[in-house]
Amino acid sequence: MNAALLAQYVMNGLMLGMMYGLVAVGFTLFFGVLDVIKFSHGDVLTVGAFTALATFAGVNAIGLASPWLALLLMIVIATLAMAFLGMLIARFLVMPLRSAPALNTLLITLMLGTVLRECVRLFYPQGANPKPFPALLPRGSIDIGAFNLRFDNVMMLAAGALVHPAVARGIKYLAETQKPDGLWNERRYTATGFPRVFYLRYHGYAKYFPLWALARYRNLTRGNAQRVAWGM
Repeated sequence: MNAALLAQYVMNGLMLGMMYGLVAVGFTLFFGVLDVIKFSHGDVLTVGAFTALATFAGVNAIGLASPWLALLLMIVIATLAMAFLGMLIARFLVMPLRSAPALNTLLITLMLGTVLRECVRLFYPQGANPKPFPALLPRGSIDIGAFNLRFDNVMMLAAGALVHPAVARGIKYLAETQKPDGLWNERRYTATGFPRVFYLRYHGYAKYFPLWALARYRNLTRGNAQRVAWGM
């Protein structure tokens, strides 16, 4: 395997890892910080994506030519739409069930996800068909042999960069909430399996994932490179 192809694999891995990291932040906010078992977050994001797509169609209809302004409007309107939808879900579905068993919140938000998907499918024009998302980010790239570096990938990687203030705040939160025994409290954890037969519990996640995050952050900030050569 030549160096260019290896570099391409590394770049693809970084992109995929960054996306997983951003998704993990969302899971952490729901399950850890807010202490809410909510299974409709992906569907809320779907509504946001279709809201952005509808905004793009509206921008094209009024003849707005600037792709950067269109992208800004799409981000703002989609974010506001998801925030408003989240407020409605919290006000009318999640908060009334705060004193009920956690299973009730899980089930009602799971069913809500189905409702949101069906609403998109039924009421958005041709919502059941695949939609190509508009390419508003720079589409240029740098080719070095078999290695291809796209400018939009660089911008997406910047969103999950180590130096982002959100990363520092997350590390600060872990450091401040660590117990004397070196672990963290987790009042609830999820599990899968068959009732009264077996369960696969995830209660260990609160013990080793924060330690992994702290160790990786320490090694990245102490070194001169932006990736760990080996281990954590």
